[in-house]
Amino acid sequence: MWDWKWEEIGQFDGDDLSGLCQLVGIPHSGTKAKKIERLKATCEVRKFLYDCGSYEPAVIASLHKKKNLVAMAKKVGVFCHLNKFGIAASLINWQNNCNQRSRIFVKQCKDSVKRKYKQLSMPLF
Repeated sequence: MWDWKWEEIGQFDGDDLSGLCQLVGIPHSGTKAKKIERLKATCEVRKFLYDCGSYEPAVIASLHKKKNLVAMAKKVGVFCHLNKFGIAASLINWQNNCNQRSRIFVKQCKDSVKRKYKQLSMPLF
């Protein structure tokens, strides 16, 4: 996700951006600019969590000062706790929820493709 070219994504229409948002597991309503903003914020936070190498709240909390964690939590709409360990745990929980919503969306897409009628071909004699 962090390898995306944002100039190209800015050229997508609203439905394509909604699909990307659903694929990432974030809210897909709103204007085109809001969707792109959400995708960028999600990309930044997920990249940070990936670079930490461990999803332990203590590891993430020790890497950055509290105000940076608060800023990231606000970007993605996560509730800010009173300490950095709580914020780190909320960010991890947010990512897990996004992953779960993403898996559900992909499963729904696969199921809808399976339900479509397939064209039958007749053998040539």
